[in-house]
Amino acid sequence: MTVMLPDGRLYGKTLLVCVGAQKSGTTWLHANLRRHPEVYLPPLKEMHWFDASYPKQTERLERYMTRAKRAMTALRIDSPPNAFDEVSAMLDYFQLLGGGLTLTDFFARHVRPGHRVFGDFTPAYAEMDIDALIRMRDAWPDTRVVFLMREPVARLVSAARMNGRQLGRRATDTDVLAKLNNPRDVAYSRYDLLIERLLSVFGEGRVYTTFYETMFRPQFSTHLCRWLGISDMPFNNEERVNFAADPYTVEGPGLQAAREILKPVYDYCADRFGDAVPAEWQQTG
Repeated sequence: MTVMLPDGRLYGKTLLVCVGAQKSGTTWLHANLRRHPEVYLPPLKEMHWFDASYPKQTERLERYMTRAKRAMTALRIDSPPNAFDEVSAMLDYFQLLGGGLTLTDFFARHVRPGHRVFGDFTPAYAEMDIDALIRMRDAWPDTRVVFLMREPVARLVSAARMNGRQLGRRATDTDVLAKLNNPRDVAYSRYDLLIERLLSVFGEGRVYTTFYETMFRPQFSTHLCRWLGISDMPFNNEERVNFAADPYTVEGPGLQAAREILKPVYDYCADRFGDAVPAEWQQTG
């Protein structure tokens, strides 16, 4: 069902949803677009509005509540206006999840007249099936999706490394094998399947795909801003979030198995994107 707001504060604007991939630069892109004067993105990056059954919902909410409390504690009478806006958005987010606000209510409170785009960056949306994507598409008259792709094995290893850090240790080949045995983790790297789902629901013109390995170039921001219909603004290409210069810190059967399991992804991207596929993919695929 299309969401329409009676007072019209969101009419004519674009809903942008970033659907992943996890560990492929979504945090970096979220941070850069938040700096754009014509874009509104909530301070809490992953809203998970379109996948309410997210398995780590309670854990995530506790983490966000801690962040909100810290932000409120830091407020002073002379704090800049954006600091109060950030706290207000955090509190409204909890109302949204509790049913006190609709998604339209939430954005209408924070989107300003100068904003032309508002959105949600939740990499877990990469798991969504066709029906869920249709609901996302129909949530707003102009809904567009961005999908960032990182070399598939490097993305898998990066996810394993993140889990290792959370456990206070370095990732091993065993961690990579564990990822391969988890359908959710494999799904995040099956770009071929997700892109086809996105195209079948949104169509070519409303799906923007790019590669992690090449998006830190100046032409990326120019091309993306043009696609979104906003003024060009250079991104901070020096500040990379969750960046690892050498993702291949493990070697063994896990990487070999990953390359075999994900071969359809390499083949699909080679067929669809041709020479645009980064050299890193061609070396490891």
